[in-house]
Amino acid sequence: MLQALCSEGVSVRKQVCVLCGIREASKNGDHIPPQSLYPRPRKPNMELHKVPACQQCNNPAGVDDEEFKIIIGLSTGEFRRNGLDIIDSMAKTIAFNKRLARQLFSNQQRGYVDRGTGFLEPIVAVGFKSEAYQNVISRMVKALFWREEKQIMHCSTEIQVVSGTELSQDLAASFNDLMRVIEPNFLNDKTFAYKYIIEEDGSSIWGMEFFGKHTAFACTQPNKHNRVAGGI
Repeated sequence: MLQALCSEGVSVRKQVCVLCGIREASKNGDHIPPQSLYPRPRKPNMELHKVPACQQCNNPAGVDDEEFKIIIGLSTGEFRRNGLDIIDSMAKTIAFNKRLARQLFSNQQRGYVDRGTGFLEPIVAVGFKSEAYQNVISRMVKALFWREEKQIMHCSTEIQVVSGTELSQDLAASFNDLMRVIEPNFLNDKTFAYKYIIEEDGSSIWGMEFFGKHTAFACTQPNKHNRVAGGI
C-alpha cells in the first residue's frame, strides 16, 4: 500500500489518492485519460485505465474534463471513426454548460487551412482558457508518474503544461527530438500514448498524444521531498 506524502493523517494500510497524496482513495478512482473522451457506444471490451483517487480530487475534475473533451474533440474528432458520436457528445456538453457555450462562440475565429489537398478550406478556430487544459494534463502527469514509479508525486511539485500547438517551431523540434528516441506507452486500446523522461534529480518531461492527432507536453520540477533514485 502507499503512504501519504503530504500528510500524516492517512493510514498506510489504506490506498491513498495518487493525485493529492493525502486522502484515502474511493472505490471509483479516476480515469486517465478522462472517461469523457470516449462517448458511448464504445468498442466492445475496451478497458479504460483508472488510478486510485479520492472523491475530493475526482468530483471537481469533471468540470475540467468536460472542457477538455471539447478541446480534444475539436482537434481529433474528424479523424476518428465515431465522429458522429463525438459531435453528439460535445453538443450535449455545450447545451448543458452555458458558460462553456458562451466561451466557445465568443472566441471563434474564421480562417482557411490546407488539409493536404492543395486547396484552402474554410475552418472555424476556437480559443479556450488554458486553466482546464492545464488542470487535466497536470492530473494525468501525477497519475502516470504513480503508474510508472510506484510512488506519489509530492504535492508541491511544479508542473508546467503546454499543448503542441503552443510550442514555437524550435522548441517543438527539440521536444520531438528528445521524445523520438523513447518507446511509447499505450493505454485505452492504443488511443492514448505517452512517453516520459525522469532525470536523476526527479525532474521529468512528459509527452502525450490523444487519438494520434493532439499532442501535449509537460515538465515537472521537484523539491527535496520527491526526488527519485535513478532515471531513464
